[in-house]
Amino acid sequence: MVLLALVVMHYQPVFAETGPVCVVDDTGANVSIDAPAQRIISLSPHATELLFEIGAGTHIVGAVDYSDYPLAAKDIPRVGSANRLDIEKIVMLAPDLIVAWHSGNSVQDMKTLSRFNIPVFYSEPRKLDDIATNMDRLGALTGFVNQANKQADAARSRLSVLKRTNRSRRRVPVFFQLWHQPLMTVNRDHIISDIMRTCGASNIFAGMAGLTPVVSREAVIQRQPEAIVATSTDMASLKAEWGNYKKIPAVASGSYFLLSPDLLHRQGPRMIRGAEQFCRVMEEVRGER
Repeated sequence: MVLLALVVMHYQPVFAETGPVCVVDDTGANVSIDAPAQRIISLSPHATELLFEIGAGTHIVGAVDYSDYPLAAKDIPRVGSANRLDIEKIVMLAPDLIVAWHSGNSVQDMKTLSRFNIPVFYSEPRKLDDIATNMDRLGALTGFVNQANKQADAARSRLSVLKRTNRSRRRVPVFFQLWHQPLMTVNRDHIISDIMRTCGASNIFAGMAGLTPVVSREAVIQRQPEAIVATSTDMASLKAEWGNYKKIPAVASGSYFLLSPDLLHRQGPRMIRGAEQFCRVMEEVRGER
């Protein structure tokens, strides 16, 4: 911690010579900076993707592990993992903005970082619409307003098509398998559940407490899903895992589906593509394809 104390004494953020910026982040907090950020630390892979999408990728001076998309993100210096940050390295990189992950970063790490008075924007999209909102607000914070607004409008347009197309279709009860050991899913507050709603699906565990609750096989059987959608296994393992539970409609009809974790586990712009794929899966379950 001696090094941290020395670093903070010499910490001088680099600001562009333009006016101050103030936005609201996903926790409802006001984030104010004296000028658009020039040196950004990204503390989640999805935040890294959002920043690249709006054109601010070249301003990222540090990112956490698994920030691997787009390809250029792999060259950014690492500042630890999302839940175990290298505080000294972050401060030595002299950021003028940190884009953090509210549910993914360590509370203690963020508390330590707060001592250095670096502006922090918490990114935590809980609905698909929030992805576009994040792009707009990050665009304001970084000065990439035009590109951010363009990308945000494109995302909203694609989402509007999905909502309009699926609004009146039969709702399909779905078990979303987030992980297999232990068996984990998502509740209604998770952004994946918003994908289900958008696509005319019904999350059979929407009412559970906690964003990613652990559930039992018996509970899945009781709720009788018509489809099982997974992201954390392979098809052979998925079928072997559920094949003996013929009382489940999804098993009886063979309605197993694997979707990319990169498109569904990261609350960034690629999640729109993940939602489009999920909607196509629901069309297949309904016999509409």
